[in-house]
Amino acid sequence: MSKLQLNKIHATTIDGTTKGFPGTSRSMRLDQIGAKNWNVLGHDLPFPVAILKDSALRNNSIQMKSFLNTTGVSLSPHGKTTMCPQLFDRQLADGAWGLTAATTAHVNVYRQAGVRRIVLANQLVGEQNVAYIAKELRQDPDFDFYCLVDSLRQADQLAELLRKYKPGRPLKLLVEMGSRNGRCGVRSREQGIELARHVAAQKDVFCLAGIEVFEAIFGGNPDDAAIKAERLLEQAVKLAEECDDADLFGTPELLLTAGGSMYFARAARALLKACASRKPTVLLRSGCYLTHDHGLYAKGAEFEKLHASGDYPEFVPALEVWACVQSQPEPGLAILALGKRDISYDIQLPIVCYYAEDGSAKTVAPGDYEVVALNDQHAYMRCPAGSEPAPGDLFGLGISHPCTTFDKWQLLYIVDDDYRVLEGICTFF
Repeated sequence: MSKLQLNKIHATTIDGTTKGFPGTSRSMRLDQIGAKNWNVLGHDLPFPVAILKDSALRNNSIQMKSFLNTTGVSLSPHGKTTMCPQLFDRQLADGAWGLTAATTAHVNVYRQAGVRRIVLANQLVGEQNVAYIAKELRQDPDFDFYCLVDSLRQADQLAELLRKYKPGRPLKLLVEMGSRNGRCGVRSREQGIELARHVAAQKDVFCLAGIEVFEAIFGGNPDDAAIKAERLLEQAVKLAEECDDADLFGTPELLLTAGGSMYFARAARALLKACASRKPTVLLRSGCYLTHDHGLYAKGAEFEKLHASGDYPEFVPALEVWACVQSQPEPGLAILALGKRDISYDIQLPIVCYYAEDGSAKTVAPGDYEVVALNDQHAYMRCPAGSEPAPGDLFGLGISHPCTTFDKWQLLYIVDDDYRVLEGICTFF
């Protein structure tokens, strides 16, 4: 059953000016696409084209629901991964506590779709951004909103703007716990408790609602990164306990929330250890679980299964980008008509997973085909000499870090395992 207001999105007119939509087709409503019986491998769509496998989405949804039910934690998926209300609707229908945003522009998209509970996993700064949130809080008493604070100076700036724009109720704040040389967040528990007292004392504009941490900020060696993540989580738990002992929290629901999709199971176990005067709501904000990937998160999942205690969800990658060979200029090299405008390359190059043969997807043998470079609109694919593909041949590429593939597509397709199009979905970046 739909949780969001999607009628306006379903009625969106799609035509040949939209990347991925056939220029030979008449314009149509988004919700009419599924009835066209298009098949990606039947060359019914222009290439490149981005798709999501429905079976993978369903598997990942079931796996996460099982994890949440087993551990007793809650989920507020980070919507910036997909910025797709149709996928948000699936996540909320599966029981998500709310949604997470990175910017007030994201919040605006969520609100227009009817999302009632949002965590802005960033500091709320900028006068127009504060004014917008104040307006939403003032106009809708059922809007449940949280954002982060990490310094006295930021808190004072925010308080001044809230007194100017008058949201009509205190803003719920989460103190962000950070780490030295990391991103945002207080750098020590001492700073954290000082800030928490400062926030709790301004009851006319603020309400301290919990503690937030982004544990996936550490790069480098996975073992070292995991150890640093656990230490940061421990600091966040201790800060929460100190704030609770000082009676600084002002909401019935005490939130302890952690971010990334890499160590979410580890984060859940750490935050569940918190001892407070009332049972906290442990809130994960994993954004990439629904689509997973073939690179960063696939490797992270393998690492967690090997090193973390307890069960770990068995996610499978849903997102692929298909492209055709446009040139075979020399032995051992093929050029795909796909580039940085179409697929992620913020962490690692795309992975060649499939090739099409007789209308079916065949798995590529490891090492047979490899993308070695990307331009704006070209991918350089090394291949076995003597077995080079021909112009027009189709290849399916997996990605590492789905966030920066979604933002390249206004229109994606959900397909079945035979690559028949089931529906079209829109993004709003």
